Amino acid sequence: MKFGEKIKQFRLEKGLTQAGLAEVIGSTREKIQKYENGVNEPSLEVVVRLADFFQVCVDQLIREDWTCPLVSAEIATVARKAAQLSEREIEAVHKLVDKLGENPYQQK
Repeated sequence: MKFGEKIKQFRLEKGLTQAGLAEVIGSTREKIQKYENGVNEPSLEVVVRLADFFQVCVDQLIREDWTCPLVSAEIATVARKAAQLSEREIEAVHKLVDKLGENPYQQK
């Protein structure tokens, strides 16, 4: 299945019109229509917004007949968001993960 067909399928599964999808991702109905019809291709930024909204990986949108067997959509979304963290935020996440992994019954 081609990119435009996938966008249309995912959009219809969510019960959205082209205008509704455009509003959600900050685009226009005309652009969504052109993507779905294969007239234009979106920027990488738009592809990422679409993947986030539809909760699929970018590969699943842009590759024909591709699913994300190794990574769930939620993990892919978390990974994309994590890539945007500052060094300070990354340190805070590491501390939180370390804290969550501690065994409260383990002696130090």
